[in-house]
Order: sequence, then C-alpha cells, then structure tokens
Amino acid sequence: MQIFEMRLKIYFGADSLSALEEIKNKKVLIVTDPFMVKSGIVNRVTDRIESSNRCEVFSDIEPDPTIEIVAEGLKIMFSHEPEVVVALGGGSAIDAAKAMIYFYVKEKGDEELKPLLYAIPTTSGTGSEATSYAVITDKQANVKIALSDRLMAPDSAILDGEFTRTLPKEIVANTGMDVITHAIEAYVSKNSMACTDMYAREAALIAFQNLIPLYKDISDDKRRDRMFIASANAGIAFNSAGLGLNHAIAHTIGERYHIPHGKANSIVLPYVVAYNSGISKRVPTCVMGKYAELARHIGIYILNDEQTCVTFVQFLQQFNRTFGIPAGLKYQGVDFSEFTAHLDVIAEKIYADATYPSNPVEISPEDLKMLLMDIYNGEVRL
Repeated sequence: MQIFEMRLKIYFGADSLSALEEIKNKKVLIVTDPFMVKSGIVNRVTDRIESSNRCEVFSDIEPDPTIEIVAEGLKIMFSHEPEVVVALGGGSAIDAAKAMIYFYVKEKGDEELKPLLYAIPTTSGTGSEATSYAVITDKQANVKIALSDRLMAPDSAILDGEFTRTLPKEIVANTGMDVITHAIEAYVSKNSMACTDMYAREAALIAFQNLIPLYKDISDDKRRDRMFIASANAGIAFNSAGLGLNHAIAHTIGERYHIPHGKANSIVLPYVVAYNSGISKRVPTCVMGKYAELARHIGIYILNDEQTCVTFVQFLQQFNRTFGIPAGLKYQGVDFSEFTAHLDVIAEKIYADATYPSNPVEISPEDLKMLLMDIYNGEVRL
C-alpha cells in the first residue's frame, strides 16, 4: 500500500503575505532568527498580523538548530500557549518551529492543542515549508537528527519572492542545489509513486531551468518565484517518497566538517547518481531507467539509458562547477588523515541516518567506503 498525504495550503506570488491577515483573536508565536529582527524583516510579518492577536517573538534560532535551542523555544511555548506559530526564515527557523510544536503537543498529550503553523521561507531550498520533517542537531553526539511526524506538517506556506531578493550568490547556489537533490532523490526513492514522481519531475525541471540564471541575476522576480515553487514541489515529493543515500552522506559529512547542507548535497550528488544508476558499479537493484527518465525530462535526449545516465552525471558535475562547488572533499579542505581515520564512524552514521532506508539501492560497507573515498578525492567512476 502507498500513501500520499497533503493538507498544505500554499500562498504565493504578489501580496501573499496578506494571508496572515486571516489570523484574528489568537495567541501567536513568531519563530525566527536574530538577523530577521535586526534587519527589520520580521516587521513585514508583524505588520500583517492584526492588533487583535497577542504576539510573542522567539528570535534565538541559529543555523542547524540544536536540541538546546528547541528546548529554549519550548519554554516560550509553554508560557505563551500559542494557537498559531509563524516560522520565518530559512530551513533552520522552520525546522526549529516544527520540532517545538512536536514536543509541545507530545508533552501536552492532546493533539487538539496543536497550534496552526504558517511557514514563511526566506530561502528557496529546504522545502521544509511543505514537509513533516525537521532536522535538529545534537552537538554533543555531533550528529543531525531527522524527525518525522505529521504533527510537524505546516498548515500553510507563504512563498513571497521578495524575501530572497538580497540573498548572497553562494546561498542561492547551495539552497538551489538542495532543491535539485530533493527532487532527484524523491524520484528514484524506493517509496516513490506516481503522485510523488509528478512533483519531483517538475521540481527538477523548474530548478534546472532557473537556478543558473537566478544565480547570475538575483533581481529576476519571476525566477525567484519559480525557485520557490520548485522548492515546495520537491518538498511535497520527498515528504511522501523519502530521500536516500545522498542526504545520509550529506548530513554526516556536513555536520562533521561544517559544510552547508546544500553544498554537501551538491558535492555528493554526481557520485550517488553514478552508484545508484549502476554506471559506476553494476548492482542488481540499480535504477538506471528511472534516472534516465528524469534526465530526458530535463532535456538530455539520448535513447540509450546507460549513456543518458553518464551524460546526466557529467551534466551535474558541470552544473556544480558553475557555482564553484568543489568536486571532492579534499578541495573543501577536509584533512585526508582525519577523514580516513574515521571512515568506519562516518559509514556507521550514514547507515543510521533516517534518510538512508528509502535509497533505492543497498550499498555494502566496502562499497560505501570506496564511494566515500571517491567523494574525498573528487573522482566519479563512469
């Protein structure tokens, strides 16, 4: 049996923030980061929330939110008891808000007390505004913890392209590659289905068409809006289909070597596509045909599946080069001795990552270590 669940209302385009005006006579908690407050961006949200509401702001969110940050937010939730939570920021703010809601409801023991969640992303990449997932960091264990529960699914997403108008080029690239990785992994996931394939295909197509032009010209209103749509579509796809080995590796090396998540995903992507498709090593469960389908959808027109996949991997490598993304971890400054000395630990964390089970191909410990060494050296096997 397959399940595709979606209850999200999406507001996008001009004046989408007016959706906040439907909130009346409620206790509202805004979850955001210090920059949103210091820059005054949060005022775009508070100005839209009617004076009839009682509003609190929790603005301590940091990149890769930790268990401790979520605990601090929970204290505010228990004192304010919000009926509505508005998460404003990148994936970190939205993930933190989702985790806060999850633990708040679990502690209360009554799902009827779940606050409505409005997610307002300020980057077009994580897709967190469309999923029931959240990633929280355990600094003591040096791991990222992926949470998944329908309690964390946003009720509404507000996709306002104005929020991404001033993003630095590096963040445009990293978050955009996160969208592409979400779409590709969801499309080939062992849990993919017709409904998720539809969203994943279009997310990939839109992102591949718009990311490089947007990277070159962030002022392009239409392309900023299109990347928001791509991000949400990819989130809808992987929320039901899951992700895979690419994210499991990216979570692990990203946390260990302090590499931004989207960048870690993009470094790893050509290697995982090569492995899962069977072009780097023949495995019985390879999904060459599925990758070839997706490649053709984005414009790589070669009839032979194997050559299509080879060309797709080369295309991804070139795409990364456009953004200055390194071909391997050694070019990212990761120390060779440290990496090889902890290869077993890294592999264990990859297998334990919540995103790994939906990978379409099983990978042995020996093959995983070989793949990791390829990722380190920057050498894709074709």
